[in-house]
Amino acid sequence: MAGWLRGKVKEVVSGDTLVIVGGTQGLTVPQEKRLTLSSLIAPRLGKRDGSTRDEPFAWESREFLRKKLIGQAVVFRVDYVVEVAGNKEFGSVFLQQGQQQENIALSIVQNGWAKVREVTGGPQQKQSPYIEELLKAQEAAQNGQLGLWNKDPSAIAASLGAIPTPDEFNAMTFFGSVGKGKPIAGIVEAVLNGSTLRLSLLPDRTPLTVAVAGVQCPSMGKRPAATAAPTADSNGTAAAEANGTDANGSAAPASGAVTAASIAASGVAAAAQQGPGGAEPLAREAKWFTESRCLNREVRVVLEGVDKYNNLFGSVFYPEEDKPANLAEALMQTGLAKAVEWSLNMMTNGAMRLREMERQAKQQKRGIWVNYVPQNTGQTKLSDSFLGKVVEVVSGDTLVIKDVNAGVERRVSLSSVRAPRAGGRDRAPEPYGLDAREFLRKKLIGKDVTVKMEYTRKIGPVMPGADGAAPAAPTAEGRDVMAFGNVELNNAKEGEDRNASEMVVARGFASVVRHRSDEERSSVYETLLEVEEKAKQVGLSMLFWFDGLLI
Repeated sequence: MAGWLRGKVKEVVSGDTLVIVGGTQGLTVPQEKRLTLSSLIAPRLGKRDGSTRDEPFAWESREFLRKKLIGQAVVFRVDYVVEVAGNKEFGSVFLQQGQQQENIALSIVQNGWAKVREVTGGPQQKQSPYIEELLKAQEAAQNGQLGLWNKDPSAIAASLGAIPTPDEFNAMTFFGSVGKGKPIAGIVEAVLNGSTLRLSLLPDRTPLTVAVAGVQCPSMGKRPAATAAPTADSNGTAAAEANGTDANGSAAPASGAVTAASIAASGVAAAAQQGPGGAEPLAREAKWFTESRCLNREVRVVLEGVDKYNNLFGSVFYPEEDKPANLAEALMQTGLAKAVEWSLNMMTNGAMRLREMERQAKQQKRGIWVNYVPQNTGQTKLSDSFLGKVVEVVSGDTLVIKDVNAGVERRVSLSSVRAPRAGGRDRAPEPYGLDAREFLRKKLIGKDVTVKMEYTRKIGPVMPGADGAAPAAPTAEGRDVMAFGNVELNNAKEGEDRNASEMVVARGFASVVRHRSDEERSSVYETLLEVEEKAKQVGLSMLFWFDGLLI
């Protein structure tokens, strides 16, 4: 096949147009080519704003080609270029099927999803080299009333169903009707940046934009102003391209797009693709990373929340080797996204894993963290554990526990939890501080517990007796060190409270600390956030949401 090139299908724009990319390695963004199949005319999809409607069977035509080609390796070549349509390129595409190669244009026509355009007055080279086969296939599809040749009025009407416009979509209303933690299915129509996707919801094709919960990729910046386009029309597409779109409302290729000769099997890096708009470092790489996994794929989105700007957030799962893969985790693992704490707090589960993956990416200086310099948080991670007995309850979040093996008493503060101070010799107790301490005393004093130490934190000098007990011994730097851990009862019966942090938060006697991204936190941090949210909802928290005492 002389003159033929190899590539992979990145996007299916319509029933006769696709985007092919060359080979790439690592995070390199490959060059791409937009190619319309020679001598074919597929029905056009309407524009997103609703200014034009779908032609009959436009969606079905695009879906036939999408399901067949998206993500597939193909062999292609450019057959001809129409200069009056902005140097639009038309070509032939073959899909490898075992030892056979499938002519994609012929398959489309055989199934009735596109018409064959014959050139009657122009030069013969401006048509497909397989024109005779295409015409025979079209005649057979017409006789069988396949695809768009279907004359059934009900089938035609079904293909022209009204599609909601983006302006009609309200994220808060939609989220309320579906529910938090509930999955929805959709097809990714566009990747705005590495962590923001535009979908067509299935089965009604409602358009919606989803931000990936918990993470944020580098910004692509503002879009540049649209460039001028030709005014002539050819094959019904040039006029649409003059408005920056093709005839089905998708973005048209920019002027100066790469030609067939510039895209080869090995691919060429698109490092010089730094157009106007001010994209942040690795923004294009993050966008390509998500496109290569999600664009035109059917994905599952678990709804997590809506922000005050009516933006919808969800956990996105894309197909990978017939198994669902988590997009946020894939981005984080590659170092192409950072954790966003307020968005992480929306998540039903998985937030702690994302935080840990960000920590690893920083340590290994991957992606956006290549120049990362760790901040001094005053914390040190711990991993030891011991069996002990609670001998003193200092406050609603601090205990003195005797290590039964070492025979020493250790002061342990509950990880990621803050209760009101119980007061001391020179300071009055904070509101509910004594109640919080008394609640924890009744639950834990004299009880056998398992303690998993998690981190220490350096603090400034504390006056003796400030919280009802002597402070920890000062370090060599003249700073005190607090040790934080997770405490669980050993002999709790089924249905009884076991975790000390969870029980004190659940009763409204403590709040969960909102850590900075670099800080250590409790191993049950996500559970604590869930417990705290439930306490808010039922009015149990006396610290911030409820002025009363419930035990």
